[in-house]
Amino acid sequence: MLDSAPQLAPDLPDTRAYHLRRIEQLVVRGDEAKAAIERKLLAKLPPGNAFDRYLYGLEVYKKGRIAEAIPEFQAARVQAREPFWPEALLAISCVRSGRPARPGSCWMSV
Repeated sequence: MLDSAPQLAPDLPDTRAYHLRRIEQLVVRGDEAKAAIERKLLAKLPPGNAFDRYLYGLEVYKKGRIAEAIPEFQAARVQAREPFWPEALLAISCVRSGRPARPGSCWMSV
């Protein structure tokens, strides 16, 4: 499915969330060579819009990489028109990281 995504919507920008998910798919298939190429592409991409930041944060959060997810949720919270989900996952991430919500902490910094 992810193989055909660029052809289905060629005018959409590349996103980090797409490449992260594609890497997972390639690793499951056992195609480490293509996964390595995707990792290089991912490393070159700048952070995207609020939705991309949220999805990327969600993917790394699910892998247990809480410290990497927190700044993504913080940025998505600021950029999003409806920040409920970025805020919810940011709060959960802050609790899981042991950084409570107080001034200058995980929740407040952006």
